[in-house]
Amino acid sequence: MRDTAFGPLDQSILHADSASLSDYISLYDNKNNFIPFKVVVGRAIPFMTERLVIVAIKQGRVEVEINGEALELNALSYTYIMPKSKMRILSYTPDIQYFIYTLYDTFLQDLHYDLGLSYNKSVLSFSYHTHKLTQEEFDYRQDIYKEVKEEILHRGSTYRKIAVRSWGNVILINDLKFLHYFVYSNKKNISRQSIQFRKFIELLNEHSDKEREVQFYAKILGITPKYLSALCIAYSGKNASTWIDEYVTVRAKELLRERKYSIREVGEKLNFPSQSFFGRYFKRNVGISPKAFVEQSR
Repeated sequence: MRDTAFGPLDQSILHADSASLSDYISLYDNKNNFIPFKVVVGRAIPFMTERLVIVAIKQGRVEVEINGEALELNALSYTYIMPKSKMRILSYTPDIQYFIYTLYDTFLQDLHYDLGLSYNKSVLSFSYHTHKLTQEEFDYRQDIYKEVKEEILHRGSTYRKIAVRSWGNVILINDLKFLHYFVYSNKKNISRQSIQFRKFIELLNEHSDKEREVQFYAKILGITPKYLSALCIAYSGKNASTWIDEYVTVRAKELLRERKYSIREVGEKLNFPSQSFFGRYFKRNVGISPKAFVEQSR
C-alpha cells in the first residue's frame, strides 16, 4: 500500500505521480494518461486526504463530495482541498485535463517561514475552497506547475529543493487572497457551529502563545470544553487539544529557528513554568527535544 494524495491506494498506481520530491511535494497530471480520479471513483466509503491538495481543472468536469457536500469542479476551477477531508469522487468526464499539487506539511512550514507568515494552519481549518480563474490566471498557474515539474524531473539535484521552494513561494503569494477570503468569508450563509469553529481558530491566533487549556477557549465561546472538542472533530477531524498543541508547537519551532532566544527564553515567551516543562511538552509533540531541533535546523 502507498499513501498518496488520495489516501492509501494499491500498488498498481505506484507510477501515479508525475513528479515528486520526497516528503515535500508531489505533482499529478494526465500527461502520462493516468487519472487518479479513476482509481477512486464510485467508492461507497469516503477516503481521507492526507495532505493539502490543489486541484486545477483545465478541461472537463469532476463531481466530488467533500465532507458530505457535493461539488462540481469545472474548467478553469482552482480548488484547495484541506488535509483530513473526507472525500468521494462521484464522476468525471472523459475529456478531463488537470494538474494537481499535493503539499506536505514540511513544505508548507518552509513556505510560511520564507514569507514571514505564522504557520498556524488557520487556512487549513475547513474542508475546501474553490475559485473560478480567468483563462489568463489559469495559464499563469499552469506555467508555474510546468516549471516546478521541470525542476523536479530534469534540473540538477544540488539546488532542486531550493528551486522548488522558491516556486512554492510564488504559488502561495498568488493564492493568499483566496485563502484569506476562505477563512474570513461572509458568515451569513454558514452555520452557527461553523462560526464558532472559525472563532476558535481566531482565538488561537490571538492567545495560543499564552493559553493552552481548552477551558479557556470554551469559556470565551460560551460553550463547554466537551462541545468545543466535538465541534473541532466535526470540522477538522482533530480535537481542541490537538489544535492548541499544534499552534503552540509551530510557534515554538518558529522561535527556535530564529535563534534570537535561548530555549529557556522561548519557553518563557510561550508561558511555560520552567525550561524542563517546556522541553517535555516539545518532545511529546515533536518527537525530539528543543536542543535537538535547534541542532537539526542549523
